[in-house]
Amino acid sequence: MDMYTSWTAALNGTFNLIMERLAQHLPNILGAILLLLVGWLLAKALRILAIRFTRFIDKIVLNYSSKKGIKRTRLPIISGKVIGEVIYWVVLLVFITTATHVLDLKIFTDWLSRVIAYLPTLLAGGLIILAGVLVSSIARDLVVATLPHAEREQRVLFGRIVYAVILFTAVVIGVDQIGININFLIILLSIIIGTFMTGLAIAVGLGSKNVVHNMISAHHLKRQYRIGDQVKVWDYTGKILELTTTTIILDTADGIVTVPAKVYSENPIIKLSDIIEDE
Repeated sequence: MDMYTSWTAALNGTFNLIMERLAQHLPNILGAILLLLVGWLLAKALRILAIRFTRFIDKIVLNYSSKKGIKRTRLPIISGKVIGEVIYWVVLLVFITTATHVLDLKIFTDWLSRVIAYLPTLLAGGLIILAGVLVSSIARDLVVATLPHAEREQRVLFGRIVYAVILFTAVVIGVDQIGININFLIILLSIIIGTFMTGLAIAVGLGSKNVVHNMISAHHLKRQYRIGDQVKVWDYTGKILELTTTTIILDTADGIVTVPAKVYSENPIIKLSDIIEDE
């Protein structure tokens, strides 16, 4: 009986202690739950507002693009969702940190406080990258729309170049703002770009060899021949109508013939007008 009484007393004491501690912390628990509820509602409302605001800006940009004759310029749909989700979790994280502080959970409070202290830097870098995505998309379409006299392939190429340059610049600035060491990335990209430009220069040089050859030959042709001279080039005999920067245009019995100017250094050219004059 004494054992039963002692066990009952011990259980009652433990239960009473738990209830006392619970009564002491109940206001804090209720306050933390209320903070989490308010934070969740506020975060959800701000996420909806952010998405709607992004759609509103999208309509403004679209109307402006329509007035300027730019049909494709629109903000990416994902941008509004990303902004909304970022705002949602930032607000919720702030309220979670406050709730852990109310509950006196020091370990979680310290950890979350460090995360929140780093958030401005992280958000600034993310916003720079997001702004780069939006601006590069708009700039690409503006370039395509403002070069009406260029061919479509050239306009698309210029647009892509502008898009890549702006986006790359924004990513580099954003990542640097976040605090990530990007020196290795910059060096690697510099090597890649340098290799690409060298290959492009070699390709252009090899591809333009004939053009340069024709231009040099045309320069010497203009010093020795005049428009109206009767000449024989290859199997074509006729009068020189024009000496362009790369070709000789002849009026022959078979019609107008265009001969590459490099023929000056590769084949003999007979000047028939001098032969006629000598006779």
